Amino acid sequence: MRIIVLVCLLALAAANRYYEGDLRLVGGVGPFEGRVEYYHAGEWGSVCDDRWDIADATVVCRQLGYPYAALVVSNGNYGQSPGNIWLDEVACNGTENRLSECPGSPVGEHNCLHWEDAGVVCSNDFQLRIVNSQQIVNDGHNVSEGRLEVYHGGVWGTICDDGWTFQDADVACKQMGFTGAFEHTTRAQFGQGEGIIWMDQVSCLGDEPDLSQCSFAGWGNEDCSHYEDAGVVCIYPNITLPAALHIQLAGGTASTGRVEILYNNTWGTVCDDLFTLKDAQIACRQLGYVGAVSFSPYSAYGEGTGPIWLDNVRCRGLEDALSQCIHSPIGQHDCFHNEDVGVECSNDTSAISPDYDIRLSGSNNTWEGRVEVFYNNTWGTICDDAWDIQDANVACRQLGFRAAYRATERANFGEGTGPIWLDDVQCRGSEEKLSQCVNIGLGLHNCYHSEDAGVVCERNEVGLPVRLVGGAGSHEGRVEVLYNDTWGTVCDDIWTYLDATVVCRQMGFSKALSAFKYAAFGIGTADQNIWLDQVNCNGTELDLSACPHNPIGQHNCDHTEDASVICSQEDIPAIRLRGSANDWEGRVEIAFGGTWGTVCGEEWTKAEADVVCYQLGYPGASRIATQAEFGAGSGSVVLENVICQGYESYLTECDHDPLGTILNPSCTHNLDAGVVCNGNEIELPVRLVGGNTSRSGRVEVYYSSIWGSVCDDYWSQADARVVCNMLGYSPIGARAVGTARFGSTTGPIWLDDVQCDGYEAELSDCVRSDFSEHNCDHSEDAGVICQPDAPVDYVDMVRLGGGGVPFEGRVEVKLDGDTIWGSVCGYGFTYADASVICKQLGYPAVTQFSTSSIFKTNSDPTIVSLGCRGNEDQISECHIQLSESASSCDSNQAGVTCSLYAPTRYPVRLTAGTNQEGIVEVFYQGRWGTICDDQWNVPDADVICKQIGFPASLRAVSSSPQYLDSSIPVWLSGVDCEGTEDKITDCRNDGWGSTSCNYHLDAGVTCEAPRYPIRLRGGESDNQGTVEIYVNGTWGLVCDDSWDMADGLVACRELGYPSVLATFHENHFNHDTTTPIFMDDLACIGDEMLLSACEFSGYFNHNCFTFEAAGVNCSTEERPKETIVARLVGGHNQYQGRLEVYHEGVWGTVCDDFWQQRNAEVVCRQLGFEGPAEVLISAFPAGNDTIWLDDVICTGTESQLGECFHLPWASHNCRHFEDVDIQCYFGVPKPVNESYEVRIVAGPTPNMGVVEIFYHGKWGSICGSTWSKFEADVVCKQLGYLRALEAIDSDVFGVIEAKDLIWLNSVSCTGTEATLNQCTHSLWGVTSCNSYWDYIDYYYYYYEYSNNLAAVVCTDEPYNLDPVRLMGGEDHNEGRVEINYQGEWGTICGYSWTMNDANVLCQSLGYYSAESADRNSVYGAGDFPFVLDTVGCYGNETFIQNCPHSPWGYITSECSSGSVAGVKCNGTTSAIRLSAGTDSSGIVEVEHAGVWGTICSGGFGYFDAKVICADLGYPGVKAWGISPHSNKTDPVWLNFLGCTGTETSLDQCYKSQWGVSHCYSNSVAVVNCSTTPAVEGDVQIALVDGSSDTNGRVEINLHNIWGTVCNSYYYGQENLAKVICDELGFPSSNPIAMSRPDNDVTGVNLPIHFSYIYCTGEESSITECYNDTESSSYDTCTHQDDLYVECDTSKHCPPLDVVPPLLSSYDGEEVPLGQVVSFSCSVGILHGDNTRLVCIKEGKWFPNAILPHCVTGCPLSALNASNLTLFGGLPLEDRDIPIGKTVLLTCMSQATFNGASYYNVKCGTDGTWLDVPSAKCVLKGITPGSGLSTGVIVGSVIGVLFLLIAFTAVFVVVIVLIILVRNRATKGRMNLYRTLPGKDVSESMEELTNTRLEVMPDAQDDDPILPIN
Repeated sequence: MRIIVLVCLLALAAANRYYEGDLRLVGGVGPFEGRVEYYHAGEWGSVCDDRWDIADATVVCRQLGYPYAALVVSNGNYGQSPGNIWLDEVACNGTENRLSECPGSPVGEHNCLHWEDAGVVCSNDFQLRIVNSQQIVNDGHNVSEGRLEVYHGGVWGTICDDGWTFQDADVACKQMGFTGAFEHTTRAQFGQGEGIIWMDQVSCLGDEPDLSQCSFAGWGNEDCSHYEDAGVVCIYPNITLPAALHIQLAGGTASTGRVEILYNNTWGTVCDDLFTLKDAQIACRQLGYVGAVSFSPYSAYGEGTGPIWLDNVRCRGLEDALSQCIHSPIGQHDCFHNEDVGVECSNDTSAISPDYDIRLSGSNNTWEGRVEVFYNNTWGTICDDAWDIQDANVACRQLGFRAAYRATERANFGEGTGPIWLDDVQCRGSEEKLSQCVNIGLGLHNCYHSEDAGVVCERNEVGLPVRLVGGAGSHEGRVEVLYNDTWGTVCDDIWTYLDATVVCRQMGFSKALSAFKYAAFGIGTADQNIWLDQVNCNGTELDLSACPHNPIGQHNCDHTEDASVICSQEDIPAIRLRGSANDWEGRVEIAFGGTWGTVCGEEWTKAEADVVCYQLGYPGASRIATQAEFGAGSGSVVLENVICQGYESYLTECDHDPLGTILNPSCTHNLDAGVVCNGNEIELPVRLVGGNTSRSGRVEVYYSSIWGSVCDDYWSQADARVVCNMLGYSPIGARAVGTARFGSTTGPIWLDDVQCDGYEAELSDCVRSDFSEHNCDHSEDAGVICQPDAPVDYVDMVRLGGGGVPFEGRVEVKLDGDTIWGSVCGYGFTYADASVICKQLGYPAVTQFSTSSIFKTNSDPTIVSLGCRGNEDQISECHIQLSESASSCDSNQAGVTCSLYAPTRYPVRLTAGTNQEGIVEVFYQGRWGTICDDQWNVPDADVICKQIGFPASLRAVSSSPQYLDSSIPVWLSGVDCEGTEDKITDCRNDGWGSTSCNYHLDAGVTCEAPRYPIRLRGGESDNQGTVEIYVNGTWGLVCDDSWDMADGLVACRELGYPSVLATFHENHFNHDTTTPIFMDDLACIGDEMLLSACEFSGYFNHNCFTFEAAGVNCSTEERPKETIVARLVGGHNQYQGRLEVYHEGVWGTVCDDFWQQRNAEVVCRQLGFEGPAEVLISAFPAGNDTIWLDDVICTGTESQLGECFHLPWASHNCRHFEDVDIQCYFGVPKPVNESYEVRIVAGPTPNMGVVEIFYHGKWGSICGSTWSKFEADVVCKQLGYLRALEAIDSDVFGVIEAKDLIWLNSVSCTGTEATLNQCTHSLWGVTSCNSYWDYIDYYYYYYEYSNNLAAVVCTDEPYNLDPVRLMGGEDHNEGRVEINYQGEWGTICGYSWTMNDANVLCQSLGYYSAESADRNSVYGAGDFPFVLDTVGCYGNETFIQNCPHSPWGYITSECSSGSVAGVKCNGTTSAIRLSAGTDSSGIVEVEHAGVWGTICSGGFGYFDAKVICADLGYPGVKAWGISPHSNKTDPVWLNFLGCTGTETSLDQCYKSQWGVSHCYSNSVAVVNCSTTPAVEGDVQIALVDGSSDTNGRVEINLHNIWGTVCNSYYYGQENLAKVICDELGFPSSNPIAMSRPDNDVTGVNLPIHFSYIYCTGEESSITECYNDTESSSYDTCTHQDDLYVECDTSKHCPPLDVVPPLLSSYDGEEVPLGQVVSFSCSVGILHGDNTRLVCIKEGKWFPNAILPHCVTGCPLSALNASNLTLFGGLPLEDRDIPIGKTVLLTCMSQATFNGASYYNVKCGTDGTWLDVPSAKCVLKGITPGSGLSTGVIVGSVIGVLFLLIAFTAVFVVVIVLIILVRNRATKGRMNLYRTLPGKDVSESMEELTNTRLEVMPDAQDDDPILPIN
């Protein structure tokens, strides 16, 4: 059992340490704001801002102790964290107590960068202000002084001066943004405050971030009056102390006289107002004397004659010159020369400050007591004014002690007697005696003995002995101390781990494990004393009695509060540093088991390094070292998992695993920890270079006798604060800049990775890299901009501009005396600034603020920036600084949106009971908490009952033990009400969060609701009639005055009916008029259980007649449950507006009859907000539609408005000025636990269409204005698909009118949500869907208006089938496996890769099987990370993604760059065929897995068609295009092909994964293959029609056809020009690509081959560049866009031998490379294979300089044949017939051509006859030689005439057809190869193939078809 208890106790041992899930805020101007950092695995890391919202911020602030979050901050606004990103996708609902309780990505898993670090601004419920302040300005310090007040629990209060010291004032001043304190004041020096005194016994160490972090007696715990109010004198930031003004003494001797100051070359005097001996000491020291003996007011040394330069001089005593003390501005005074001050100086120390003895009195202990001074043979005391630890140190040292533990005030050791010898003592701390310290003079004071000062000194000997009792050993038990030879206990009030640490150290143990309260090891004996109480150690003391505590024996405890500890029994092992020549740095080694071992550095942080350095005697660590930076140790690793807080004295005091127990296998010597300690720091002077002023510039540090720069890695505002402070500027407002903003240097880069906290004295004190260790260049030189020290006196006015409404806009201010309004720089603009601005403008709060000019930028210059703390009433009270330049913030101007309404504070409720009785809870700091029942009585309960709506209470009760919940805070105790207050917070109490609850029971109430029976009489049924109530044995009536539906509802509820149907007036049921009236003026809210619980005039108190009897008709059936859709409209933001509800397709308003706050809370909760709501009166424009609801009555517990009672729809007696207006405040967004159904409608298939969502019983659509793939993915996943193929607009499915009910707008998903309602979106029920959007089409922007609805296309396959590819292999069937996950390529870990896995993958790619499964990166590791691991296929899966595998992105440690999975696949199961056409043309189909399917037309191009035709055995391709997918049941197997044209089969082409397609246009690929070989050569390039041989229009010979290139793809065309020029042999360093300069396209009738070609510039040929020859159907180019290139070269080709009649553009000289020579004929027609030659590389003609020739006609002699002659009997003589002419042949005699008498032959373009008959002339009907008859001759003549007529008609028809075809060709190119009306695919292709344009005169039938329109 003891072991179990010990284990439990040890589990509590880590109090006051950082643990998993702890939070902190970094980088803000105060502790309440900053970057959120999360503690995990011993390291701090940031939180990504994905999904970061007010709910997450609320939890952060709650965990950190703040009441609520004021602002959500993202985008790394507080600087980028240098550590890990621990959290992402945080999704709190706002009720959690710790951020670690919120859903989110696993710790360490994220997809973020540090510019996405999240931050918060918490509501700083703890604030300070200076009251009755006055500002004193001089050339030295600018100070603000006054009474200090603190804001807590919503109330301002004062601070008692008990224990108030300079350190306390210094912390307070720094918290308020000042440099520090000048002095602290007591005894209400600046006037007495009013109200509560919040703080007493404040005791600061001096380094706390705010005053609430100091020790004090507890909120509201004090024994003071307002005459003890504390004050401060704070110092404004300044640059440097002013130069000392010269000083002299006049009117006396050399050492005495009137004090005079030299200013403006004129000597003037000093007024004696406020002048003291302390000021005289400064004057004398400035004159070179040891000090002052005295000072003399009233012109003791004569009146001066010049000006009076100084007045109100007040020195601290540490200044070097009188002018450096506080004083009125030089020359400003209210004095005459009869007030000139004088001094007497001396070098005689005995005269200046007589030596005197001191002693301690008032205590039984020699080391503590009241300090008394022996002077003039009399003992006297010291006044505690300005008494602090420095003075106490000097006093203790004078008494022989080492130092002081504490300086005491307020006569802590009793009041002395006799004189008060000293006052305002000011020691530096280095003096040997108290007499050497500055003071106002012996015997001079303004004090009473109640202010006697004292000390507690650090003893040289051991203090009170300590022992532990009741434990299992000497190391644990109840703490007891020995005093007056008697052992007594220690009370556990404020007992902490630090106190336990001191106890354990005093007893010789290494550290404390736990500190316990409540007599954990038993109570002390009944007669035993309690010696110590209120022990408050800081952890460094050597014994317990040295800690601050009450006087021995003074306490308010009993033995149930005895304190206990458990100490560690470990010895303190020695440590050392090794591996460096310097003593202060090295590898950490620790003694263990007789040898030295190392420490694992895996979780090594600066806190652990600091402790190591402390233990070794250094003042801390400057940086840490991990991963064996100082070399690997040789012994064992003996210590791991060390977690220090940073204040421990020894490393083994920190949490750690047992020495010698190393459980982490990665903790090897490669991770040995090291440190670099402070104490031997190298001084690093800094300077600013390159700035416009002395306050800005590049930061340079001086090291090794050379100035060098600082790299901007991790450079932040905290670093800038340190630099500015080092240079004497104010750290407030310091700005950090990077990227060499002030220019770069050429010297060394001395520092990198600087990470300051912002409070370091030197840059070298910050965490940083070693000198000259960096990974930067000088483009990353860091800089700073420091702020000037002179504050602006005040701001004349402030306004908001550019916002459109009065309460929001750009912040503008006008300085006093200026006429120009200036904007406020957004850089550094904070929530505190925005709060003050809204307050000054009369608004109660700030809704949001902006730092980035969201409102229209002001043209006036930015002239000021602010430095508010948030508690000022106007910005003139802030630390306003002039900005560096007028233009520095023009694009970065601050703006605010102020709130019109303040949130309701501190509501109350009853729990654990009914609505009339229960435990009282109050809402504070974002949480419900209870009230302590100490002194709880009926007046307190009366206030509660009235606050929640009951007339009074019946009793005040306490909670039963079963209701106690330790997780619920006790918010209030000591409540003392009069009973007349309106709210419980108006009553006296101990303050929020007070823990002085003695019995720990919660207060409760039973509110007055006496139950008098009621009944209904006179109705037709039991559920209706006149209402009667039974009081004092008699039935009586209820008067109908104000009788309404709420009253009727309560009456029906009391009678057991579920609801009310109607209420009646004026004795509707004709009741007996003799019945008395008992109740009148009922005013039920509607949620009461009894009619008597409603407010009314009182029993028997009425002014009614019996004919005014009230009646009711109750409903016998439950109201049907309905869902009411609600929205807020007309407000200034989404949290406020007029309430509207949706019914019968129309939005309408709600009448405010019976409308209560609880109704508003239901609405706000329904709309996604929780917490208090507010009902507003006519705050927003009235509605103008139907008033749908009236008499709405909610209990406040409903989840939506439809659950509340209301009159029937449209039944009301209201007008629109009664419309309900609501304000919902920043609360916790409603958790999304409901999954709203979605569906797809209006699409051609189930997987595509318009998205609708079901909400509150109705389907509604979604606005498509922000619709993207992320939102579409979520919809498809919710519907069973795993992803979306497209996020589209509804117009894809035709014109779809937007529904009147559009549920959502501005939907924004990450893609990871399970349902659409989990995405962020607008409030439910938007009124319209209007958006403007733009898109880019080449050079032009189009701006269009859209009201489309959101639509999607989902996959038909219910699996996530991401693309897979093989890379790195020598062939397409092998390679490294790469898989696309979430849009990024990644690899698969091969550690467990098997043949089953490889088979599934190969088969999914269309192969038979896998030949090998490769595990070890055989095909290279690739450039992508692992995304999949532990794949375990069974072999029967369709896709690799269907196999079992680890979660995506979760990779085991076995995976490395040498274990990437690969495969080699065998064969293919696919075959190819053409369908719906001919053998050589049709739809392309491929076979996969035994099923034929198609290929999507998207991206299908010439090279794909070429390979398919080659695979089918055809020599070439005629045409390719798209066709509708006629058979919808066939699968689309391939989404795209990637053939290069060199492949011999489809298997060799790169292709998408089988079965993965988004071919939603249902268009598939078709091809028309050539049956005869095409004439193809190399691609030829030429520059044509240029001004020289190196420029011209680019023409390309593609497939033996010349064409042009479009210049529409404007990016990278210079690279294309370079490739063209290089390929033409004109290597050019700066080629030019443009459209044709003169825009002359006359005569250009070539096709445009490419709409664009994209080259990188490294290609050797244009064929290697990316081009769009496959997708030219989308081209919009004309020949005016033809690409024109200019090269810069001068190479030539040899001359050509051109002989007439062949002519050319060539002049006979050498031709430059790239020049094109074109030919023509002087006679005849040009003919030949090469009608144009190009001068190409190496000076060669292409092709081969073979010249064309001229053809003039066809020779008639070639027609010579038997019996042939020309028509008319002309002979076939030896002459030529012109090309294109037709001749008519006939047979001689009576022979015919197979029965025909005539035959036409034509002269072709190549000089040969066309259509020459092969038939011979044959005689018919006439014997040879016989003559012709007349009839025959006549018939012949008629026949010839008929033939001539027919020939003419045919000739006309042909000419018309040619003209039509040519006109069609000029209209453009065919966009798509499509079927013709009424014809199938094959018929269409045949007709299109045969109907072609003749572009070149030598075109062949099987040339590719040219595009036509």
